[in-house]
Amino acid sequence: MIAIDTERLNRCSTADGSTDEILSTLVDVVIEQAEYIDDLEDRLSDEREQRGRDDAELRSRISDLEDRLDDVEDGETTTEPQGSDDETDGSTDTETPLERVCSLPEPAVDRELSANQRRARFIARDVEQYATKVPAGYSITSGDLAKVLRAGTDCDGRTQTVARVMSFLDRFGGDEVEVIKRRGTKRVVFDETLVDRLQAVEPVHPDNAGCYGGERVVP
Repeated sequence: MIAIDTERLNRCSTADGSTDEILSTLVDVVIEQAEYIDDLEDRLSDEREQRGRDDAELRSRISDLEDRLDDVEDGETTTEPQGSDDETDGSTDTETPLERVCSLPEPAVDRELSANQRRARFIARDVEQYATKVPAGYSITSGDLAKVLRAGTDCDGRTQTVARVMSFLDRFGGDEVEVIKRRGTKRVVFDETLVDRLQAVEPVHPDNAGCYGGERVVP
């Protein structure tokens, strides 16, 4: 910090009573202090910008690590789930992989589906309760889907997790499910006839021999 030159001011305060030099000195000091403050503000601004860049990079790394952890925990694969051999001894009237996923018995659900696929199944089985009726059928936004998953599953509602669930619904629902983006919000739209069929789907139960009937999840 710049100190005021008091010795110089004292010399100016002589018997001649001149104040011009005193005022000039004060003006010089004020200007020097203003320049010093400007320099400090520039340094602070540079430090804030650098800190902002560092924080953004750190958040990006954290997000990437969280996504990788999700993949490991969920056991995600790029293929759709398959039913086991002892679940293929009969046939069902389901028309889409989503309906077949919903009809899987609970033991097969835990064995065959990843965490996000199970979450998609959770939504599909009661989609009429969670979605809003629209002309195209039933629609649920990504935000509402996240709330339902947080309330009814172990999902924390992270954006990436919700996006994966929406992707599975879209893939398993075939032509009767569509993910769209409207006014900046993603939503899943279900055909009304599919919703009606989903409401009628019941999980397959074992027969007397302890085997499950039904098709594979993927035709």
